[in-house]
Amino acid sequence: MESKEKGTDKKFMELFSFMEPSLKEKDHLKALEKDGKYEELEKFQMKLDSKYDSMSLDDIEKIDKKIINNAAIRVADTEFLTNIKKANQLSINNTLSSILLGNQIQCNCIFPFVFQSLKVYDHMTGPNMFEVERGILGINRYYDGEYRVYNSGDTVGKGRVSMVGHGDLTFKADITTGGRYCLLMPAGYLLIRGKSRVKGQGNYTTCFDSKVWINFWSILHVNGNIIEMSGGQIHYDGTRSEDRTKYFISDRVLSPRYIFFNAQNNSYIELILRIEIKTAANEDGKAWGTIDQFGFYANTKSDYDTMVIKAV
Repeated sequence: MESKEKGTDKKFMELFSFMEPSLKEKDHLKALEKDGKYEELEKFQMKLDSKYDSMSLDDIEKIDKKIINNAAIRVADTEFLTNIKKANQLSINNTLSSILLGNQIQCNCIFPFVFQSLKVYDHMTGPNMFEVERGILGINRYYDGEYRVYNSGDTVGKGRVSMVGHGDLTFKADITTGGRYCLLMPAGYLLIRGKSRVKGQGNYTTCFDSKVWINFWSILHVNGNIIEMSGGQIHYDGTRSEDRTKYFISDRVLSPRYIFFNAQNNSYIELILRIEIKTAANEDGKAWGTIDQFGFYANTKSDYDTMVIKAV
């Protein structure tokens, strides 16, 4: 199963690569820098900034537009917040799941869809999580330097160095028997909070010395075949000459719902809630992106577990 999951992640990375400069475009930047053509370099960087800063899922040529469902996760609103009676309110689906699983139903028609882990990788610092940490299932930053991407802009020229970090909250069900199934999606209030810092030493006529993007993605797939996807950019900042910090809150509501899908014998269905920090900085810049919270209010790691039920 591990090799399948690595292959799946590679598929996702290839898909998202269409939302950033291609290898050909990056090679052209390096060539301009190597040849000392800094005026052309800045113009080309500005062109790429304009092209990719506003990219969305709809811009990905290889994605099936039918799987995009940005309505699946909506931005938290005042009405929802007023309905939260206490900070540790649990998933609405959790009650039904507890009843059915508590009765110890044994058959090949129900499979638990359960929290797996928070895994941090690439250039993001911070520990992986497999339990609730200080009332949050997911990231709940406590120490300085945790869940951060720091880009020192260590380069010998004006070309920006790119550094990216990820944190994945994963839910999963292993399905032993093929058929058509109904998945009860985890429901609840997803916290997404953090900050960015950008620092530059250029002037307003040049291209940006430092940039930070924060992206959020929700990816539901069966054995690597995506059946639903949503998300996009939730925060951005960039500078030529300033040193500033910006905070962001982009909490989301996962409404109670269900999804039908087909699965073969010995398959798995997985929901990945991904937070992504992307940074870029040149020799005159530095960039920081930090996630303070990314997860659900919880008492135990099973609070948002649901199930997959055979439909036919």
